[in-house]
Amino acid sequence: MNFYRSSQKLCLYGAAMLFLMVCTTFFLFSHGVYAEEQLVYDYAGLLKEDEIENLESIAQEIGSQYNTTIYIITDNNSKGLSRKRYLEDFADSKEVTNSVIIFVNMEPGNRGVEIQGYGQDEFRMNNSRIEFVLDEVVPHLSNGDYYTAFTTFLEKTRYYLGKDPSEDKVIRTPNPNYAGSDKNYQKELRRNNIFYNIWFQLLVSLGIGGIVAGVLVHNSGGKVTVNDRTYLDSQNSRVVDHWDRYIRTTTTKVRNSSSSSGSSSSSRSGGSGVSSGGRSHSGGGRSF
Repeated sequence: MNFYRSSQKLCLYGAAMLFLMVCTTFFLFSHGVYAEEQLVYDYAGLLKEDEIENLESIAQEIGSQYNTTIYIITDNNSKGLSRKRYLEDFADSKEVTNSVIIFVNMEPGNRGVEIQGYGQDEFRMNNSRIEFVLDEVVPHLSNGDYYTAFTTFLEKTRYYLGKDPSEDKVIRTPNPNYAGSDKNYQKELRRNNIFYNIWFQLLVSLGIGGIVAGVLVHNSGGKVTVNDRTYLDSQNSRVVDHWDRYIRTTTTKVRNSSSSSGSSSSSRSGGSGVSSGGRSHSGGGRSF
């Protein structure tokens, strides 16, 4: 009899615990605790609903694969902040650890794109890699093809997250305006440029050498038929008289225009930095 009562109590206790677990799980899901985190914030309204859903799906997939979080943000009001500071404040508000974030600002007079990497992604998506991603993304943004720009960003990010940064070779900065602290970007650029191909350079050298040799051979022939006396009339050619008369000295002043070194502008921005919340990051940006 006691055994029967004990079993009954255990069954009731188990049922009560199961009920509490079901209620707790339902509560957590209904309040979004276990819901998938929002990764696309299209404040500027550049994307369609199905495009947002697809981008969210790809970002979730890459994040799960490489232990990171990828955010896509668009806005047409940066509230007076630079693109770099806007992203830093966003990263602090999300308390990011490993994260790659792209921000497209559509604010008139301040249109541009910024990419930053945090945590492990500060190194996996270093400054030079971000510059290479921007090379692929910016043309689509300039053409107004925002969805393609973001899918390109995601696929390039996937590629670099899966590639060890130590495989990149240190070369040199690609141009004076490059904001990166490392120099891998130029290696990627050269790899895809035919002008740095050794066989192309050899063919061009042979072609130029052949042209120069042909010109020299062409000009080496022929016979010279004139000399210093051919057009001289010895009967009537002579110096009759010579004198110099000083009249006046004239001085002309010409204003030398100087160019200001601060007048040149660059479309690049961003670079490495630390947010106000103390989060170190890589970064890079472009206007478009």
